[in-house]
Amino acid sequence: ASSLIWSTYLGGTADEGASALAIDSASNVFVTGWNNNGGFPTLNAPQSTFGGGVTNSQTGEIPIDAFVAKVKSDGTTLLYSTYLGGGEWDEAFGLAVEKDGCAHLAGTTAPRTVDRQIRGHALALTVRTHGAIRDGTTTDVQTNTGHDRR
Repeated sequence: ASSLIWSTYLGGTADEGASALAIDSASNVFVTGWNNNGGFPTLNAPQSTFGGGVTNSQTGEIPIDAFVAKVKSDGTTLLYSTYLGGGEWDEAFGLAVEKDGCAHLAGTTAPRTVDRQIRGHALALTVRTHGAIRDGTTTDVQTNTGHDRR
């Protein structure tokens, strides 16, 4: 028979959703997803504030930011949590973590442009923490974008 090892709540005052989970070599849990309108808890964050802007009055589209968070292996401590997003719509769908704790996210982002023909771009982010702590205090965030086929 199996039993629950631990569970916790990770969220804020707005809507959010988890899209992917990954576990590193120390059994720490990484989670990525989306948040709209802020209120998500951040800690040791390279982007501590919601960057999503405001609801589009013409389309009704609600802005969202991606997030990534790292939770200690026993579920007791949030090690880092950060927004990743700009002025419109940014969402992470995939997550992989290297042995050294480097998190790689995949998702989509809306361009900051009036040309809505280019609705979305593919988004690839690498969140690499530096130093002995490796818990998000400084990151090397690399983005690669290309057109998606939505």
